[in-house]
Amino acid sequence: NTTSGTPADVVTWMAWDMDADGLHDEILDDGTWDGEDDGVTAADTDYWGMPVMNTIWPYMYWDSAAADDAMMFHLHSAHVTDANEQGMMAMVWNDSEKARLYNGYPDSYPELADHAQMTDVVISVSQDNGNTWSEPIVLNGIDTPEMQGEIAEFVYPGNKMDYIGENDEGYKIGRLYLMYLDDETYGSSVQNIGQATGGTMKYSSIDITFTETSNGSSNVAPAISMLNQNYPNPFNPETTISYNVVKSGNVTLDVYNMKGQLVKTLVNSDATVGMHSVVWNGQDNNNNKVSSGVYFYKMSNAGRNEVKKMVLMK
Repeated sequence: NTTSGTPADVVTWMAWDMDADGLHDEILDDGTWDGEDDGVTAADTDYWGMPVMNTIWPYMYWDSAAADDAMMFHLHSAHVTDANEQGMMAMVWNDSEKARLYNGYPDSYPELADHAQMTDVVISVSQDNGNTWSEPIVLNGIDTPEMQGEIAEFVYPGNKMDYIGENDEGYKIGRLYLMYLDDETYGSSVQNIGQATGGTMKYSSIDITFTETSNGSSNVAPAISMLNQNYPNPFNPETTISYNVVKSGNVTLDVYNMKGQLVKTLVNSDATVGMHSVVWNGQDNNNNKVSSGVYFYKMSNAGRNEVKKMVLMK
């Protein structure tokens, strides 16, 4: 039994030790057999005394019993790019955790019903040759407007990210190229999952802004740009703003005029990690139509703020 741990700055990540102190974070049934099933397995094979694992489901399809119980062999999907000259790298994979949770436990996760036949594209990036990695960007055919209705499977990144330059704040921007199958039905008919109705190979790219910590340290995961440019821009009468929640919790998204006055609060609520979108119809908080001109939209999440400019043209 382990009774003490040794914290370290550089340790091997363990699914049962999220705080890296060398100790398990939680034990099923408190580590003792109390004669009651904890619901993990049948009572006679209960995993009492086993550490709780923090895991994801990095597979294109949700059902582990599919493909003659070989789904995890045939349909795993994780790829890493080479580092470019600036040290930028990306890891890309499919994740079907939402579909797995809903299809396995529909009564417990009714909010995931729309994801029952959908997989996520997940991206994590590094700006220091892979020493540290960002929180993931999650894209899918429900929450990402540019992928609306798509079932993005078998995603592959380009060999390297392109260095685009720096934005107005001096942060580096890298462009990641993606290739994936926009499937007609969820699954792989070769493995007896879904129908052989075909699909479309698609090529896309995503620009990712790398920011630094306040002390300039490179020994932390780079942050991802939270705000996308609104579309269309200029616009009339409405425009869509897509934004990336980097940490689950409160999110605010406000519109300001050139004088810095609050015009419209578009979002002020809790949200989960991943891509979201909201439509602004050119009205203020009193439902009055605003005049043509330049406006700014500001997002706040996890102690970070980002601002972008948009133009209403009538």
